[in-house]
Amino acid sequence: MAEFWKATEAENRYVLVLRKLQTALVFAGKSEMDAGTNPYQDTQLLIELRNRLVHFRPAWQDTDAPAKFGKKLLERVPQSRLLDANSASDWSIRALGSGCAWWASCGSLG
Repeated sequence: MAEFWKATEAENRYVLVLRKLQTALVFAGKSEMDAGTNPYQDTQLLIELRNRLVHFRPAWQDTDAPAKFGKKLLERVPQSRLLDANSASDWSIRALGSGCAWWASCGSLG
């Protein structure tokens, strides 16, 4: 497994994080995670959240039609108690709150 990691990095072969995790499971003699269920889905969303925050690119977005990413995140991250209960805040505001930190570190809040 270590040689696989070294080979991908030494030859500048980009391998997605989730693909590396799946490969590690196979190397360990375990079955891969089901890509359609958790924890795979939450992990994929968390990686996308990280990428959107770290590699931010400004883009226009309709306030009436939240993006698919925003909807997925808002299903998992609770409304901040610092915001009005009726606030339809953007995903980025929720992503910077304690609810998102809890979800990212512990998983489901339910």
